[in-house]
Amino acid sequence: MTRNRLAQLWLAVFTDEGLVMTLKNDRLLWGLVVASLASAVVFTAAPGLDLWTSSLFFGENGFALEQSEILQSLRTAIWNLSLLVPIGLLGVILAGFAFRLKPAVFLGPLVFMLLGPGLVVNGILKSYWGRARPANIAEFGGSAQFSPPLTITDQCLHNCSFVSGEAAGIVAASLVIFYLLAPRLGPSGRLWLGAGLVVLCLIGSGMRVMMGRHFLSDVIFAALFMMILFHLMQPFFQWCEGKAARGWCLRPPRSDKA
Repeated sequence: MTRNRLAQLWLAVFTDEGLVMTLKNDRLLWGLVVASLASAVVFTAAPGLDLWTSSLFFGENGFALEQSEILQSLRTAIWNLSLLVPIGLLGVILAGFAFRLKPAVFLGPLVFMLLGPGLVVNGILKSYWGRARPANIAEFGGSAQFSPPLTITDQCLHNCSFVSGEAAGIVAASLVIFYLLAPRLGPSGRLWLGAGLVVLCLIGSGMRVMMGRHFLSDVIFAALFMMILFHLMQPFFQWCEGKAARGWCLRPPRSDKA
């Protein structure tokens, strides 16, 4: 990428027409920030909420749902879907280069998937936060100490509980799917698509709590972080759409008629 293109990207994303405008006018973004702050207050003031929620699925045999073959198969299917989305995006982009096309519209979603579930969640939070999983703490038969969600600790060395990687993955994948498919649908189609993706996220995230692999706060913050990042990246998405308008694109231009 030349200096000129880097300058164009900077102006498009970080000036009054990009990120600054998004921060000023995106009410949904600010709603998500408020929800995150409210969640932080709740789980800091009442850390036992995590323990109570996990205890609902803990019995004499531990977290019995962890042994369910049906739930494990469903979990694997949802996890594979969250992996298939970035792989598919990369494949489309590479195919575009191979055939001298310009599938720039897919670049934004791919970068989002790499930054969100990839770098922020699995590369940083899960690697360095140190929160032990429910099944590993003393309250549920393990040896590690329970820690509140926003407390950095040393009870886990790698692949830790905060935040949920699978919840982040399916939420991020659902946001990308809706972003790419919704403009091709009418109002009722968008409603059904959105409802289906919400249910998918609730099932995928809920199973991680029921199986004792994550606390309730782990999946809540994972979802909130992904939605906030998705909105913060909208100027970059729009810049990619502008590039796609000059070349090949599967996603139609935005329309206010539907």
